[in-house]
Formats: sequence, C-alpha cells, structure tokens
Amino acid sequence: MDILYSPSYREMADTIHANCMVSYDIVMLEVISSLRGGGHLLHYLPNTNTPKQYNEVILDSTKHLNIKMVENLNECSKCDVLITDSSARMLGFSLAFLKPSIFMFPSLRNVSLQPQEDRINAFLPHICYIAHSIEELELVVDSLDSTFDDKRKRLLEFLDEDLI
Repeated sequence: MDILYSPSYREMADTIHANCMVSYDIVMLEVISSLRGGGHLLHYLPNTNTPKQYNEVILDSTKHLNIKMVENLNECSKCDVLITDSSARMLGFSLAFLKPSIFMFPSLRNVSLQPQEDRINAFLPHICYIAHSIEELELVVDSLDSTFDDKRKRLLEFLDEDLI
C-alpha cells in the first residue's frame, strides 16, 4: 500500500512549539509506517510554507522508514490513501483521484459546538474518513478494502450536490 502523509502548515515558532510540531509529524510517520503490518512506501508532502529545516529534521529522524518526499499532489496519483491532520490537500486528493483520505484529528471530539454550527463534522464524512485516535486510524485503514466502494459512491454523490 502506498500512503501519502500531508500535514497542514507548520509555522515557524519558538523552539518548544517547533519541537512539538516536528515531533508530531515524526510520530505520525512512524505510526503510519506500521499500519497493516508495515512495509508501505510513505510519500511525505509537507505544506509548501512549512520551514525547510522542519522537513529536514523530520526526514532525518525517519530515515529508517521507507519515505519519499514529494513536492506536489500530481506525484501522488498512484497513492492508495492520504492521511492528514487538517490540510486542504485532502480535498484535492480525494476529488482529483477519487481515492480515500483520512482526516486524523485526535482532539476534534473535544471541540464543543452546537450541532447546527459544527459544519466540519457535517461535511467531512461525505468525502473522507475521520479518525480521532491512533486506534481509530488503524481501524479505518484495516477497513478500507471493504468500505471504500461505498465511500467513493458518497464522494461522487457529494460532487452532484450543492455546497450551500
């Protein structure tokens, strides 16, 4: 399985915050590499505005993994799935290639909005899978073979709907 990991923008920050952001991506790449028993080719597509030195640290720290850094979505058309935290590339990947994306956002359950205000939870299930923990991420990836035809159908139905 070829997996694309494309995190959102990691802004230049003080040393403590920078280390937290970089560490999160390192851990995510390690977790993703172990999904379904491991052995995947991981494609890493960082946000174009993320400082280059962050990406260098991430790649250096994960050189024991099978990771290929890519520069744009076009290089990822053969990937089977995209995993992201909140990057809009999820839309581009799923809509351009009609392939699954997984929105990995562990703290999303902690956001307290009224149902009519929670547009993210209303919108996302039509175009992607949602995982709120590493355990849920593993379950989603393990179920892709049996659930993706239905997800693709929902994605195509979504494309025929109005956004507003």
